[in-house]
Amino acid sequence: MNDAHLLLVWRNDPEVIRYSRHNIPQTDVVGHMKWVRSRVHGRHGEIYRVIETNDGIPVGLVWTTFDPDGDDVPEVHYRIDPWWRHRGIASTAVPIFIEQMVNVIRGGAFKCPIIKGNVPSEHLAARLGLHPGSEAPLSRDDPRVLVEWIK
Repeated sequence: MNDAHLLLVWRNDPEVIRYSRHNIPQTDVVGHMKWVRSRVHGRHGEIYRVIETNDGIPVGLVWTTFDPDGDDVPEVHYRIDPWWRHRGIASTAVPIFIEQMVNVIRGGAFKCPIIKGNVPSEHLAARLGLHPGSEAPLSRDDPRVLVEWIK
């Protein structure tokens, strides 16, 4: 809960909204805190880890989600503070998270859903040894394409 204010800033970042598959608008503190409490106290099966520098400065978030209608393979997601982007933070933190969390829980299977054209995330997925799998429009009203990167 101490980092909730940073999570709100990262969540409302225009680049995050642009590449979010849920196409959600910016939110306020009240709506954000309701979401944070539901995740902290809920039973979503999700794992969240704040990414910090060696000096303890929070610079991002990495987490897993599970598609309730899907194949029970964890999805790996991340957000990096805009000021810290393009510094290799995700390239370091995401593989460590996968090694420590995903491999332990699900025997190594994971996927990364990425909006087509999100080049930094596509490059990271390729470095993780993933390749583009299925592609589908997000919805009839949203022409963006979601690509499921898989092993």
